[in-house]
Amino acid sequence: MKGFQTISRDLGSVTFTAGQTGQLLLNKLPLKVGGRLVHLVGFTVRTRLVPAYTTAPTRAGHNASIASMVLYDGRQNRLQASGNGVRSFEALEAGKQNTAEAILGNGTGNPRYFSRFIPMGPPNFEGNPTDFALCVGYLQNGYLSITNGQLTDISADCTACTGEHQVTAHCILLDEIRIPPFYQRIELPVTNSQLIAGKGLYAYLGLVGSSAYGAIAAGVFGSVIADTGEVQVVTGVNAPQLTRQFNSEMSAGQIGGVMGEPENATYDVNQRDVNLTTPTAIQARVADLQPVIWCQRGARITKIAAKCDNGLTIQTGGSQSSGQIALIGRFLEQSEATILQMANEAAQKLQWGKGAQVELKLLSKADSYKGPLRAYLPYVAKA
Repeated sequence: MKGFQTISRDLGSVTFTAGQTGQLLLNKLPLKVGGRLVHLVGFTVRTRLVPAYTTAPTRAGHNASIASMVLYDGRQNRLQASGNGVRSFEALEAGKQNTAEAILGNGTGNPRYFSRFIPMGPPNFEGNPTDFALCVGYLQNGYLSITNGQLTDISADCTACTGEHQVTAHCILLDEIRIPPFYQRIELPVTNSQLIAGKGLYAYLGLVGSSAYGAIAAGVFGSVIADTGEVQVVTGVNAPQLTRQFNSEMSAGQIGGVMGEPENATYDVNQRDVNLTTPTAIQARVADLQPVIWCQRGARITKIAAKCDNGLTIQTGGSQSSGQIALIGRFLEQSEATILQMANEAAQKLQWGKGAQVELKLLSKADSYKGPLRAYLPYVAKA
C-alpha cells in the first residue's frame, strides 16, 4: 500500500456450514470518513476451521473450505474463484505467497487459522493501490459472497467441521472519485488447446493440474504456447523453464516462491517451503502452480504485451489433455459512458459536487491521450 494509510472495517463473517453460501453487502461500508471519500482497496478473509477427521487435511484441503468466492461490484464479477484459486492468485501476482497457511499437524478437533488477502488490482503494478481503488459510492449494490466447500473437500474422511470466514475491508481516503480499470480474476477449466474468450489485456495466467490443486507431475504441461492472435507471448517454452524465469523476475528467492511443473519429481526439488507439519523445518515446495503469463514488479497497463481482441489461445504439449484449471487476471474494457455513469451514481450517493454531471479525466496520462488502451486506464471524476 505505497504512500497511503489504510483504514479497516469489519464487513462481517460467513459461518462454515458445508455447501452453504453467505453474502456480505458492500453498502455496510461508510461513504465518507472525516469528510473524505472512502475507496476500497482490498479484503482480508481470515478462516478458522475446527474439523474432525482421521486423515489430516492438506494445505489444499484447508483452502477447499471455500468452494467459491465472488466479488460483485453491482455490475459484473471482479473475482470468481475457489479458496485455492484465491491462494494461487496471491502467489501468481505477488511472486510468492505472502500470507501464512494453517499448520497441518494441529490434530482432529483442534482449530486452525489462515487468511487470504484480495487486493482490488494486481499488487505489483505501478500506481497500486490508488489506481485500482473502488469508490464505495458506486458499490452500493455490490457484495462479497463465500460458498463453503463440502466436508470431504477438506479431507476425504472429514465427518464434521465448524468455524467461520471473517472478512475485513481495507480502504483509503481520497478527495475525489476514482474509477479504476476493470481488473477481473477468474478460474476456468481448460484443455490442452483452449481458446479463452474475452477481449482484454491479460496480465497474469497460471495453470494448475486439476480442481483438487494437487501436485503437478513432470511432463504434464510440457511445452507451452500463449497466443493472442497477433502476438505469441509464449512460444513453445518448456514449462519448468517458465517457472525458473518467473521466480527470477519476481525475485522470489529459494523459499516461498512458486513451483510449477518439475523436470523430475525426485531431483528437481530445490524450490523450498516451510514444512507445515513440522514448521521449524523446510521441505520441497509443492508443485501446484505453473506460471505462463505474468508482469514484473512496477508494471504498467500500457506495457502489457498480451492484448487480445478475440481471446487468448493456450496450448500445452504435455501428457494431460484436459482437466486443467486456468487462473486468469485480466483487464477488461470500460466505455467512457459506463465510467461516467459510475461516477455520477457515486456523486449522487455521496452528495458530492454541485448536482451537475461530473467531468472525467484520465488519472495518469494527459487527457488528450487517444491511444488504443484508453478503455483500460484509470479515471478521476471532477465536480
